[in-house]
Amino acid sequence: MINFEWHDVKTPLFVSLWVVLIMFVQIIFHASRENNFSLPDSVLLIITGFCVGTAIDWFLPHDIYMDPDLFFLYLLPPIALEAGYFMPNRAFFRNIGTILTFAIFGTLWNIVTIGLVLWLFSPFYDHSVTPIDIMLFSTLISAVDPVAVLSVFTEVKVNELLYICVFGESLLNDAVTIVLYHAFSSMAVIGTDHLEMKDFMRATGSFVLVSIGGFLIGVLGAAVTGMTTKFAHRLEYVQPLICLLFPYLAYLFAELAHYSGILAIVVCGLFMKQYANGNLSDDSRTTVKYFLKTIASQVEKIGMVDRFILAYGGLRGAICYGLAMTLDKDSVPAKDMFVSTTVVVICFTVFIQGTTIKPLVKFLHVKTQDDKLNTMTDIVINHARDDIMAGIEAIAGIHGQYFVCKKKIPNPDRDWGWDSRSRLGIGTGESRDRDLKKVGIPGPDPVPIPCYPN
Repeated sequence: MINFEWHDVKTPLFVSLWVVLIMFVQIIFHASRENNFSLPDSVLLIITGFCVGTAIDWFLPHDIYMDPDLFFLYLLPPIALEAGYFMPNRAFFRNIGTILTFAIFGTLWNIVTIGLVLWLFSPFYDHSVTPIDIMLFSTLISAVDPVAVLSVFTEVKVNELLYICVFGESLLNDAVTIVLYHAFSSMAVIGTDHLEMKDFMRATGSFVLVSIGGFLIGVLGAAVTGMTTKFAHRLEYVQPLICLLFPYLAYLFAELAHYSGILAIVVCGLFMKQYANGNLSDDSRTTVKYFLKTIASQVEKIGMVDRFILAYGGLRGAICYGLAMTLDKDSVPAKDMFVSTTVVVICFTVFIQGTTIKPLVKFLHVKTQDDKLNTMTDIVINHARDDIMAGIEAIAGIHGQYFVCKKKIPNPDRDWGWDSRSRLGIGTGESRDRDLKKVGIPGPDPVPIPCYPN
C-alpha cells in the first residue's frame, strides 16, 4: 500500500506549491494584460492571497501567520539587492540631493505629521495608546514598499527624473524607517514613564551610526565581491554564486551588528555593478541579471504635477506588515489594532492608488519616457563625456560628481589593473571572442581593444 510521509515534506511542499501558484498567477495576469485588462501585479497578487488564505482557513484548524524573520532574513534581501544592482547609477547620483531630501527629511516629516494627527485623535481610541506607541506606528506605516511602487511606475513609464526620485526614495525610505522603528521599539520596551533625555540622545546617535555602518558594510561587501570575482574569472559557474552570496552576507553582518541591513545590501549592489560586473563573463552576467530578476519578482526642478504623482505613488506593502508583525505585544498592547490598521492602509494604497495612478498620469499629462535601447555609440559617448567632464572639474578645482566617480572611487582599470575592456562589456578568456563580435569587432585573433583613458 502507498504510505504518505506527510510530515517529512510538509514545509518544502507548501513552499514549492505556493511558488508554483504565484508563477501561474503571474502568467495569467500578463496574458490577460495583452487583452487590455490591466491591473498592478500587487493588486492581483493580494486578491490571490485572499482567495488562497480563505481556502486554507477551511482546511486548517489553526491560524497561519507570516514569521517576520522569514521576511526580513530571506525575502527582503533579494528584493533590495535586485533594486540596488539595477539602479540607474548616472541618474541616481545626478539627483542624489533630491533623493536624500525626500528619503530623510520627507520621511521624518511624514512620521511626525502622522504621529501628531493620531495623537490628536487618541482620546477616541478603544485602547490606551502612549505617544511612543503612536510614533512607533507612524514609523512603520511610513515605510514605502519599493516593489509595489517600482512595478507601478515602470508600467506607467514616467519620465526619468520622476522615476529615479521614486526609485531612490523608496529604497532609502525603508532604511530610514527601519532604523527609527528599532529606536522607538527600544523606547517602548523601556516605557514612556521611564524615558530620560539620554534615551532620546542615544536614539538620535544610533540613527546616524546605523546608517553609516550599513553604508560602510555595503561598500566593503562590494569590494570583497569585486576582488573575489577578479580571481575567479575562469570559474564561470562560481561567479554568479559570489555575486549573490557576498551581498547577502553583507546584509546578515549588518543585521548582526544592528546596522541597516537594507542600506548595506542596496549600497553593495550599487557598487558591485560598477566594479564587479566587468570581471564577469558574458554567461555569468546573464545568469546574475535574470536570477536576480526572477527572485525579486517574486538635478532639475520637480513640477507640482510630478510632486503630486510622487506622493500619490507611495504604496505600502510587505515591509509595513513585516514591521507591524514584529511588534512585541507585551511592550505595545495595541499591536492587534496596529496590525489591522496596517492591513487596511496597505489594501487602500495598493487597490485605490495603485489602480488609479496610470489613468491619473494620463489625465494630468505627466511627461513619460519613450522606450529606447542604448546603442554602442551611446555607450561610448557617455563614457567619453564622463571622462571629459571629470577632466574639466579637475582643472577647475571642482569636486563634482564626475570628479568623485573618476578619482575618489577606486577605478578598476587604473588602481587594480583590471582590463579596460570591461567598460564595453567585453570579457576575458573564452568569452572574449563572443563579446568582441557583439560590439562589432571582427576576428578572434588579437585585436586592438578600444580603451578610454581616465
